[in-house]
Amino acid sequence: MFTIRFQTQNYRADLIIAIRSNVDGWNKDIPGIYQNDEWVFELPEEEYPAGMEFKFLLERNYWMFGNNIALIPVDGGNYVFNEG
Repeated sequence: MFTIRFQTQNYRADLIIAIRSNVDGWNKDIPGIYQNDEWVFELPEEEYPAGMEFKFLLERNYWMFGNNIALIPVDGGNYVFNEG
């Protein structure tokens, strides 16, 4: 397993933050769990052997600005992102 964390003060637990990736054809929401001022996504690295590109998605409609985030996950990896 590896963990993606999105640290935020603006997008709290009453909203829904998910990630979508190229691996799933940009169509599958992977929901996060909000805890301690961050959204946490725990994923099995086996599903991403060639890496992944992903974006955060707010309320299933609003994509994050900017380029896709590229990641080659490793077992036990902890990848932290923030609003800035």
